Amino acid sequence: MDAKEKIINAAIKLFAEKGFDATSVDEIANLAGVNKAMIYYYFSSKYGLLSSLIRNSVSGFSDIVEKIDISKFNDHREFIKEIVKKAIDYIDNNIDVIKIFTRESFTHSGKIGTTINETISFVFDQVVEKVKEEFNQNYHFSFIDQSILINLVIGFMYMKMRLESEEVSKEEMNIIKEEYSEKIYKIITFLIEDRKEGKND
Repeated sequence: MDAKEKIINAAIKLFAEKGFDATSVDEIANLAGVNKAMIYYYFSSKYGLLSSLIRNSVSGFSDIVEKIDISKFNDHREFIKEIVKKAIDYIDNNIDVIKIFTRESFTHSGKIGTTINETISFVFDQVVEKVKEEFNQNYHFSFIDQSILINLVIGFMYMKMRLESEEVSKEEMNIIKEEYSEKIYKIITFLIEDRKEGKND
């Protein structure tokens, strides 16, 4: 592990546990086992380090859509189901970074340039555009629809944090994660069908 990776891992641990404002550059350097000057060399400032974590997370969410081979799906529902599963998996595998993103991107959005809601909304728009291009399905989701779905996706993080404090086993967590993904998928398909019927213009 090189110095940059050690710094990033230390920052993730401390930002997730203590928060960005309560963590000092000295603490990050000490945990990473590097000279403080190395942090400024790679990231210029503590804000630069936070911004790097957020940018990587934004890229990770965006890659969820870009890396899926859409041609393997028979219809848009299969594609959406896979996207939901991948999004929940991403949050599950990057829980500390998502915790930081969720908390700090609102507090420091002016310096970071985005929030987690905006990022997931962007990914949501990518999915809608892919469905339109590949499956010739054109859906319009209202701001309310998007807000509900975004918060359901982020909500997995809070649920996992709570369940981990109750020492739920890995096997049980995987079952819960699958059920959670399935519920979000069903909500999306419900909204699609609801829109088709013209109930919510």
